[in-house]
Amino acid sequence: MRVTTFLLLLLSLSLSSQKKENPRIVVGIVVDQMKMEYLHRFHSKYSDGGFMKLMNDGFLYKNVHYNYVPTKTGPGHASIYTGTTPSDHGIIANDWYIREKNLMTNCVSDLDVQAIGGTERNGKYSPKNLISSTITDELRSFSNFRSKVVSVSIKNRGAILPGGHNPNGAYWMDTQTGDFMTSSYYKEALPDWVVKFNKQKLVAKYMDNTWETLLPIDDYVESTSDDNEYERNFKGKDRPTFPYNLSEIVKEEGLDLIRETPYGNTLTLEMAIAAIEGEELGEDSFTDFLAISFSSTDYVGHAFGPNSIELEDTYLRLDLDLKRLIEYLENNFGNNYLLFLTADHGVANVPQFQIDNKLPGGYISAKKWKEKLNNSVKEILGEGQWISNVSNNQIFLNRGLINDKKMDFVVVQDKVREIALTMGNVQQAYASSEISKRNGTDYHKILLQNGYNTQRSGDVLMRMSPGFIWDDWGRKGTTHESGNTNDTHVPILFFGAGIASGSAVRKVAITDIAPTISMLLNVSLPSNTTGNPLFEVFE
Repeated sequence: MRVTTFLLLLLSLSLSSQKKENPRIVVGIVVDQMKMEYLHRFHSKYSDGGFMKLMNDGFLYKNVHYNYVPTKTGPGHASIYTGTTPSDHGIIANDWYIREKNLMTNCVSDLDVQAIGGTERNGKYSPKNLISSTITDELRSFSNFRSKVVSVSIKNRGAILPGGHNPNGAYWMDTQTGDFMTSSYYKEALPDWVVKFNKQKLVAKYMDNTWETLLPIDDYVESTSDDNEYERNFKGKDRPTFPYNLSEIVKEEGLDLIRETPYGNTLTLEMAIAAIEGEELGEDSFTDFLAISFSSTDYVGHAFGPNSIELEDTYLRLDLDLKRLIEYLENNFGNNYLLFLTADHGVANVPQFQIDNKLPGGYISAKKWKEKLNNSVKEILGEGQWISNVSNNQIFLNRGLINDKKMDFVVVQDKVREIALTMGNVQQAYASSEISKRNGTDYHKILLQNGYNTQRSGDVLMRMSPGFIWDDWGRKGTTHESGNTNDTHVPILFFGAGIASGSAVRKVAITDIAPTISMLLNVSLPSNTTGNPLFEVFE
């Protein structure tokens, strides 16, 4: 009996010694506007230590999709870190219409806070509009707030939403000074390490530079020719072609020019490493979390399009930044760190590129479309401003006018829905009264349902034709917001402690990242999580 007890004790001690410890640090990386195809299209030019290392030694999900619309930066970051969709986390777009105030608001706007560092107008931000907890919140709660969470990005929403509601710090770039800043929601003053970082004036140093291609320009055969009609141009430059004399262009564009160059990503990396050292992340027994959002890929993608040499060069340089980050993590944490990389959305091709290559696509004139909608509604319902706002492919009706005329709101909704379907390039349209029932089986209707928030969304929701974009952006460059695969298809890569190499092609959702991290760390799921753990990383 004593022998049996002794053997059981030895077995118990053996199993406990084999128990997997949580990593010292988790690094969450969001590459803004990264399509899945970029991993493969630029494959031959990547280094061995960046994207290729993550693909070869980590686990790659190839068939990841956003499971809602609209696909934009704010909702993307919120969905990654909450494990749910805008219907439950509330961040329905980058900006949305507030019918009670008849104005648009930014997804992280907070007029009750003040700027800490930077300029006042760039500091009125916080996570107050996010109505779900995040994986970073849950890690903090699990450890009784002994785990540290820091989030950095040159975009305010790219820093604020991943950080959650109670991080140790969330920092974004002030577009006027180039300094990293925060708001009084988080801090009363910038930490010394941020002050020290800002004193380097790295933005000015990067902009006193010329952006030339990393490789000989003739090697960029994966992209269209450098001189074409699809790209926007910087002020003061005749054509959107290499080289870009940034020291001259910055005089016209200002310091926020860095966002539309690869150096915005390098700046973000520098800030991320400074955060690790300044906050002493990963230095105790409690797992810490660093959230990094690389945003320059989005600005470059908007301006030049996904087929541009500028975009390809930006990814080749980001690859080298990732290589440096991985080497830094390995040198400081050995194998005891966990990293994931994904994107907040994809992007559509430049419509004119589509047209010129006999592919579906084109432009929708926002001004003419809205005028036609208003006139068509008046013909049926009578005089009056029946439409309060059209944004994010959603129509907001003038509920006050409908009430004044004692009309049935649902009937008016359906009339406007029918009219919308007669408008150019509207493939589907649903009244919110139908969407809110959440009884759809059609794939695109489900995307609309998942993006619909009862308090913040519009009264008629539309799906536009694939390849078509509103011309608010002009007729050069491109954008994203649809539920079409060019906007929804992104990668997920897991790498580091306990992650075996491999890949999967089964269809998974972006909302599966947060529950996967929760299970890997053995912490609570974020409060509104609807995603499922990705079981392959546990095998």
